[in-house]
Amino acid sequence: MNLASVQKLPVVWICNNNQYAYSTPMSAQMACANVADRGAAYNTPAEIVDGNDVLAVAEATRRALAHARGGRGPYLIECKTFRMTAFRARRGALRPARAI
Repeated sequence: MNLASVQKLPVVWICNNNQYAYSTPMSAQMACANVADRGAAYNTPAEIVDGNDVLAVAEATRRALAHARGGRGPYLIECKTFRMTAFRARRGALRPARAI
């Protein structure tokens, strides 16, 4: 993100945030509440959308593409969603029932 910001590269970053990385909840991984909060550190506009709303994602993507194509540098979209099924890449990596 830093290089894209410094060079004003026409990049659109899309983070599909399902609130987990492997089997660890986001609250145990990041000090900030949202991935989009990190955009400010790189002087990159960022927004959060409902990742389950295809129209909201499409509209945010249109804004981000206009920004990037307009020569104004990168843009970050965080699509908040949730893991709808258990992650079973390894044994014991199931989500607790209270998290569903």
